[in-house]
Amino acid sequence: MTVSVILRLAPAAVRVGRLAGQVELIATGETATIRDAEELLAFLAAAAAPPADDEVRPRSSPG
Repeated sequence: MTVSVILRLAPAAVRVGRLAGQVELIATGETATIRDAEELLAFLAAAAAPPADDEVRPRSSPG
């Protein structure tokens, strides 16, 4: 499975060596504010996890 995201970094945080900003999952438009790499990885892991039996996730078209 491919997970595509947009990562918007907060310039002030990056200037001081921190990872902070917002991440958006392309397929669904879901967004999250991130304050460090751990939060980014948690978002990506959840996005890549197979959906539960009762959950339906929209799929993006290839290309």
